[in-house]
Formats: sequence, C-alpha cells, structure tokens
Amino acid sequence: MAKLNGKNRRQRWCWFSALFLVCVPWATAWAGHLYVSDTALEAVLRNGPGTGNQVISMVPAGTRVNLVSEEDKWAEVTLEDGRTGWMLKKYLSDQLPWRITAEKLASENKALQGQMAQMKRGKQDLSDETTRLKKDLETTQRELQSLRHEYETLKKGAAEYLSLKNSFDKLTTDANQAREQLTEVQQGYESLKSSTNIHWFLSGAGVLVFGWLLGLIMARTRRRRVSEFYR
Repeated sequence: MAKLNGKNRRQRWCWFSALFLVCVPWATAWAGHLYVSDTALEAVLRNGPGTGNQVISMVPAGTRVNLVSEEDKWAEVTLEDGRTGWMLKKYLSDQLPWRITAEKLASENKALQGQMAQMKRGKQDLSDETTRLKKDLETTQRELQSLRHEYETLKKGAAEYLSLKNSFDKLTTDANQAREQLTEVQQGYESLKSSTNIHWFLSGAGVLVFGWLLGLIMARTRRRRVSEFYR
C-alpha cells in the first residue's frame, strides 16, 4: 500500500510538472506589457469585467497596456496614462500588432533610406573632396617642381655670380694695378718728353751755334784769300 501511495505521488508529481510546464509559458506570455491587437481598430475599456459595465475609453490598436489581473475572458489592464479598466482578452496580444509592426518597419525603412541617401551624398561629397584634393595635390606638385627648378636656377646663378664676382674682383685689382702702372708710365713719359724737348732744343741750338761759327770761319777765310789775291 505504501508502494502504491508512492507511485501515486510520483504520478501526481508528473501531472503537476506537466501542468506547470504548460501553464508557465501562457502565464509568462501574458505577464508584463501587452498590446491592443489589430483585429479591431479600437478595443473597449470598461470599469468592470462585462459588457454591462460602463465604457471608460476606446483604446486604439497598438496601444501598450500593463496586465493587472484576469477573470474568465476579461483582463484588467492599466493604460500608460494611469487609467485602469477591463477589456476582452481576445483584443490583447503579447506581440506588437502586424499593422503597427509594418508601420514601424516602414518608418524604419524610410529612415534607413534617408540614411542611405545621406550616406550616398556623403560618399559623393567625399568623392568630390577627393577629386579636389587630387587636383590640389597635382597643382602643389607642379608648383613644387617649378620652385625646385627656380631654386636650381638660382643656385646655379648664385654659383655663377660668385664666380663672376671673383673674376670681377680680380679684374678690378688688375685694373687698379694697371692704372697705377699707367700713371707711373705717364709720369715717366712726361719726364722723358721734357728731357727730350730740352735735348732737341740744345741740339738745335748747338747746330745753330756751329753753323754760325762755321759761317764766321768761312767768311774770315774768304776775306783772307781775297786780300792775299790783291797783294
């Protein structure tokens, strides 16, 4: 008999476990937030569990409510604005109504399309900016190449300038030395010219004196011959 009672207890425990497993998902499904289903555009909220009770409000489909208690086919719920009432369970669902879901998905899709359009504009802006930066880079490279060429030209010109400056300095020194030598030569020439003029003057004077003396001697010799002839 004890064994039989033990067997019955095990059977009752199995039935209780099965009932618990069946009831818990149902209870969990109705726990927490519920939504007014889209089987109707609106659900009637009454002040009691029955069609004879006063209507509190007409609740639109998709409205979220909080489950308070249940009685037969009625459920006591609380709206988000704080009002509490009863409505038929068949108008309640633990999932967001398909129409609301579709509208939400459509809204999200529209938002995503807007984001995609914005991303495309951003991509286009990035592409334009990249193109502009490439052009700026090419311009900068050309300017850099031009500056490098000018730098090399200036560098070469500077080297040539230094060479020319050294040559000019050397030529200036040589010219100064030549000028000094020319001055010395001119001074010597003037001195020599003066000496030559005196020499030629003295030479001319000597010739004149010599000629005068010669004439004088010849005149005396002639007179002497004439006087001897007449003797």
